[in-house]
Amino acid sequence: RSDKEVAGFIPRTGNASLNYSRGRFKFNVLLNYTGDYLATFSATPQRNIYRFERTIVNTGLSYQWKPSLSFFLDVSNITNEPQKTYIGFKDRPQRTIYTGQAVTFGINGRF
Repeated sequence: RSDKEVAGFIPRTGNASLNYSRGRFKFNVLLNYTGDYLATFSATPQRNIYRFERTIVNTGLSYQWKPSLSFFLDVSNITNEPQKTYIGFKDRPQRTIYTGQAVTFGINGRF
């Protein structure tokens, strides 16, 4: 079988990150790319379910208040990139799922 016929195998992926630090502040941007791939295999190729390619962007900001204490704020999937699937051919969409953004904030401490 070719790589496009193995369910769950993602032949094209990529990650990139950019980090910036100035004084007590730190900022980062993370980019994750996943190419389209076969998600569910069927004996009938026209019924195979594929996932469309997608790119997700995450960001983070932190502030070092004391040497042992910092505050952070992270936002995942800031562009609300959906997860889309299609059956057999790209012009036959199956479903689109919007998972939304996730915001996480908190305190890091080292004692």
